[in-house]
Amino acid sequence: MSEHLIKLSTARPEYLPGFEYFWKLAQSDILIFTDHFQYVKRSPITVSPPLSGFGSSMHIPVRHTEKPLSIKDKKIDLRQNWQTKHFKSLYHQFHLTPFAYYYLPRFEEIYMKNRENLADFLIELLENIIGFLHLPLKIMRASQLGFKTDNNSTIIDWCHRLQVSKYLTSQEVITNSWIDRNMIEDAGIKVKTFAPLPDYHILQSYTEFSVIGFLMQYGPEAGYILKQYLPR
Repeated sequence: MSEHLIKLSTARPEYLPGFEYFWKLAQSDILIFTDHFQYVKRSPITVSPPLSGFGSSMHIPVRHTEKPLSIKDKKIDLRQNWQTKHFKSLYHQFHLTPFAYYYLPRFEEIYMKNRENLADFLIELLENIIGFLHLPLKIMRASQLGFKTDNNSTIIDWCHRLQVSKYLTSQEVITNSWIDRNMIEDAGIKVKTFAPLPDYHILQSYTEFSVIGFLMQYGPEAGYILKQYLPR
């Protein structure tokens, strides 16, 4: 039996992301939300995928500022009644699904908190979805851990402090040289790419939409369905 290496991955906080986002998280043991990254307008940070084949994307309104801000410092524009509208959209799309009764009340609680901090809202939403999917992740935030001036030093520091043996990332990150694989591996940390999503209909049919539809359809079994296809 091969030795289990603790696997760390990072993820930018995103709004009701798609199935593949959680497929990647499910391959990890430790997740660090990179809330220290710069906020990018009209990106998945505040724009959701379509809720379903019959629904459109939803957009969180934010306050505009003259200078760029990190995700952790970005503020939601509470002057707009967006929380009620977004929850009503969720309700309209999913109230007839098998597990609406189980999840919609919790989503309503989160939306009605009226949070002003964007990162706090996104991460609370994501943490709840991760919990609903029964993913046994240790979750941390970059802004709480602290970070270096460059990606490589930050990843090495996090892995050493958390006693992590393997760093998981996407092929895009390596291809675009957003990290230096050799530098990280020279520090004693294995760098591996996420396993691709298998070509099974039950998984692929949800890739273009928010994971919410998958969750509402399969309920507590959703996470087990996801995990049974993970690489061994």
